[in-house]
Amino acid sequence: FDAEGDRAATEAILDALRAQGVHCTFFVLGTYADAYPDLVRRMVDEGHEVASHSYSHREFTGISADTRYSEIVASEAAIARVTGYSPRPYFRFPYGSRNAASLAQLNSLGYISVYWNIDPQDYTGISASALYSHIMSSARPGAIVVMHTVNASQKAGALPAIIRDLRAAGYEPVTVTELLLPED
Repeated sequence: FDAEGDRAATEAILDALRAQGVHCTFFVLGTYADAYPDLVRRMVDEGHEVASHSYSHREFTGISADTRYSEIVASEAAIARVTGYSPRPYFRFPYGSRNAASLAQLNSLGYISVYWNIDPQDYTGISASALYSHIMSSARPGAIVVMHTVNASQKAGALPAIIRDLRAAGYEPVTVTELLLPED
């Protein structure tokens, strides 16, 4: 989940994930950590992984190297203030907007970019059934689904069925670390 939405949306999503016993990775904006420190702490306390999504959600291909640096460092500082640890190594570029220069800079700061291969465009307010259908029809081993902490009513309502049916199909929702470094 990209954590860039409001309080109620995140609470509903966290409640739905907790009810299903699922942990995921939240890519948190620094401004979000500043505005909702209790929710970011709740993510960590409930076993979710917290990574960086920049400080203020600027498009990285349209800003200077100095501004990119400030966005990365400020986000890390905000998340560390709230959680007590760095969000490294994972970073998701706002809008998925990246290029060779922004990737090289990010890597030089100890981060790796995490992109997605399933985008149900949940931020558009699609229905719960459309969200479910998109994810279920696209699911495959190793897939990374990007979702957002906005429009919680359809998302939180769809999560139990999505998780149940992914499990029934032999998949298990996991954090990015669990996906990349599975314990055998």
